[in-house]
Amino acid sequence: MRFLGPILLLVLSTMVILALGAGPLPGERLLAAVYPPWWSDAQIAGAAASAGEIAAAGGVRNILVIHGDPTGLATRVRRSGALLVLGGEAVRLCADPTPEEA
Repeated sequence: MRFLGPILLLVLSTMVILALGAGPLPGERLLAAVYPPWWSDAQIAGAAASAGEIAAAGGVRNILVIHGDPTGLATRVRRSGALLVLGGEAVRLCADPTPEEA
Protein backbone atom coordinates (compact mmCIF):
# COMPACT_ATOMS: atom_id res chain seq x y z
CA MET A 1 0.00 0.00 0.00
CA ARG A 2 2.84 2.44 0.63
CA PHE A 3 3.86 2.17 -3.04
CA LEU A 4 0.42 3.13 -4.34
CA GLY A 5 0.98 6.90 -4.07
CA PRO A 6 4.26 6.99 -6.05
CA ILE A 7 2.84 4.62 -8.68
CA LEU A 8 -0.25 6.80 -9.16
CA LEU A 9 1.94 9.91 -9.36
CA LEU A 10 4.13 8.25 -12.00
CA VAL A 11 1.11 7.23 -14.09
CA LEU A 12 -0.46 10.69 -13.82
CA SER A 13 2.75 12.51 -14.73
CA THR A 14 3.27 10.20 -17.72
CA MET A 15 -0.25 10.94 -18.94
CA VAL A 16 0.33 14.69 -18.64
CA ILE A 17 3.61 14.49 -20.56
CA LEU A 18 1.99 12.42 -23.32
CA ALA A 19 -0.97 14.81 -23.56
CA LEU A 20 1.33 17.83 -23.85
CA GLY A 21 3.44 16.10 -26.48
CA ALA A 22 0.36 15.25 -28.54
CA GLY A 23 -0.74 18.85 -28.77
CA PRO A 24 -1.51 20.41 -32.13
CA LEU A 25 1.24 21.84 -34.28
CA PRO A 26 0.77 25.02 -36.32
CA GLY A 27 -0.80 24.33 -39.70
CA GLU A 28 -2.64 21.13 -38.82
CA ARG A 29 -5.97 20.70 -40.61
CA LEU A 30 -7.21 17.79 -38.50
CA LEU A 31 -7.53 17.93 -34.70
CA ALA A 32 -9.15 15.79 -32.04
CA ALA A 33 -11.16 17.71 -29.47
CA VAL A 34 -12.16 16.36 -26.07
CA TYR A 35 -15.26 18.17 -24.83
CA PRO A 36 -16.64 18.07 -21.28
CA PRO A 37 -18.31 14.69 -20.66
CA TRP A 38 -21.20 16.37 -18.83
CA TRP A 39 -22.23 18.26 -21.99
CA SER A 40 -25.10 16.86 -24.07
CA ASP A 41 -24.47 15.42 -27.51
CA ALA A 42 -26.14 18.49 -29.03
CA GLN A 43 -23.87 20.87 -27.10
CA ILE A 44 -20.77 18.94 -28.16
CA ALA A 45 -21.80 18.80 -31.82
CA GLY A 46 -22.71 22.50 -31.86
CA ALA A 47 -19.44 23.53 -30.24
CA ALA A 48 -17.39 21.40 -32.62
CA ALA A 49 -19.29 22.64 -35.67
CA SER A 50 -18.62 26.24 -34.61
CA ALA A 51 -14.86 25.54 -34.81
CA GLY A 52 -14.76 23.56 -38.06
CA GLU A 53 -16.22 20.59 -39.92
CA ILE A 54 -16.81 17.42 -37.90
CA ALA A 55 -14.72 14.78 -39.67
CA ALA A 56 -15.20 11.79 -37.34
CA ALA A 57 -16.49 10.69 -33.97
CA GLY A 58 -14.12 9.39 -31.35
CA GLY A 59 -14.38 6.18 -29.41
CA VAL A 60 -16.10 8.12 -26.62
CA ARG A 61 -19.09 10.38 -27.28
CA ASN A 62 -17.35 13.57 -26.12
CA ILE A 63 -14.39 13.21 -28.51
CA LEU A 64 -14.74 14.56 -32.04
CA VAL A 65 -12.25 14.95 -34.86
CA ILE A 66 -12.51 18.38 -36.45
CA HIS A 67 -11.26 19.39 -39.90
CA GLY A 68 -10.82 22.98 -40.97
CA ASP A 69 -8.68 25.85 -42.15
CA PRO A 70 -5.38 25.44 -40.30
CA THR A 71 -5.15 29.16 -39.61
CA GLY A 72 -6.26 29.36 -36.00
CA LEU A 73 -8.05 25.98 -35.97
CA ALA A 74 -6.59 24.98 -32.60
CA THR A 75 -7.58 28.32 -31.11
CA ARG A 76 -11.14 28.03 -32.46
CA VAL A 77 -11.44 24.50 -31.06
CA ARG A 78 -10.23 25.62 -27.62
CA ARG A 79 -12.60 28.61 -27.65
CA SER A 80 -15.49 26.30 -28.54
CA GLY A 81 -15.06 24.68 -25.12
CA ALA A 82 -12.72 21.73 -25.70
CA LEU A 83 -10.92 20.60 -22.57
CA LEU A 84 -8.09 19.03 -24.57
CA VAL A 85 -6.99 19.48 -28.19
CA LEU A 86 -4.79 16.84 -29.79
CA GLY A 87 -3.02 16.80 -33.13
CA GLY A 88 -0.72 14.62 -35.16
CA GLU A 89 -0.81 10.88 -34.65
CA ALA A 90 -3.10 11.28 -31.62
CA VAL A 91 -5.95 12.22 -33.96
CA ARG A 92 -5.81 8.79 -35.60
CA LEU A 93 -5.93 7.11 -32.21
CA CYS A 94 -9.01 9.11 -31.16
CA ALA A 95 -11.23 8.43 -34.17
CA ASP A 96 -13.30 5.33 -34.80
CA PRO A 97 -11.95 3.49 -37.82
CA THR A 98 -13.91 3.96 -41.02
CA PRO A 99 -14.95 0.82 -42.97
CA GLU A 100 -11.92 1.24 -45.28
CA GLU A 101 -9.53 1.28 -42.30
CA ALA A 102 -11.12 -1.60 -40.39
